[in-house]
Amino acid sequence: MFYIKLLAVLIIAYLLGSIPFGYVVGRLQGIDVTRYGSGKTGGTNVGRLLGWRGFLLTAIGDMGKAMAAVLLARLVLQNEWAAAAAGLAAVVGHDWSLYLDGRGGRGVGPSFAVLLLFSPLVALAGGVVFVLVILWKRYVSLGSLTGTAAGLVGVVLAVVVGGQPVAYLGFALIAAPLIFFQHRDNIQRLLAGTERRLGEPVTIKT
Repeated sequence: MFYIKLLAVLIIAYLLGSIPFGYVVGRLQGIDVTRYGSGKTGGTNVGRLLGWRGFLLTAIGDMGKAMAAVLLARLVLQNEWAAAAAGLAAVVGHDWSLYLDGRGGRGVGPSFAVLLLFSPLVALAGGVVFVLVILWKRYVSLGSLTGTAAGLVGVVLAVVVGGQPVAYLGFALIAAPLIFFQHRDNIQRLLAGTERRLGEPVTIKT
C-alpha cells in the first residue's frame, strides 16, 4: 500500500510541477514566453519580458507548486524520502512540463522552495550567495549556479554535521546537477562572454 500511495503522490507531484505559471502569466498579457528570450518559463525569463510583477507572480507560483508536492508527500506518507522524491518529481515537471510538450524552466525556483522546507538556513544561505553574485556580476545564471553550489555544500554539512535526514542530501545530489544541466547553454555563453546581464532588454516582436 505504501508504494501505491508513493506512486500516486509522485504522479501528482509531477503534474503540480508541470503547471507552467510563467507561461500562464505571459499568456494573460498576450505573450508566449517560450518564444522569446531564453524560451524558458521560469521567473528570470518572464521577468525580462514582463517586468518585476511577472517575475514575482511566476516565482510565487513555481515555489508554491513544489512546496505543495512536498507537503502532500509528508501528509500522505509521513516519510522524508517520499517528500524528497516528491520534490524532485515537481522539479522534473517544472523543467519538462507535460502541458508544454516537454518545455519548461531551469528548476531553480522549485528546488529552492523544496530546500526551504527541508533546511531553511541552508536555503537562505544559498539565496544570499545568489543575490550577492547577481549584484556583483549582474548575471542571473551565474548567481543561480553559485547559489546552487553553495546550497549543495550547505546540505552536505547539515546532514553530516547537523544530523539532518539523509533524504535531504539525496534530493540535493540530484536537484543540483539538474540545475547545472538546465543551465548548460548559459554556461557556454558565460564562458564565451556573451551571456545577457541583468537589466538588458529582450525584444518582443509584434
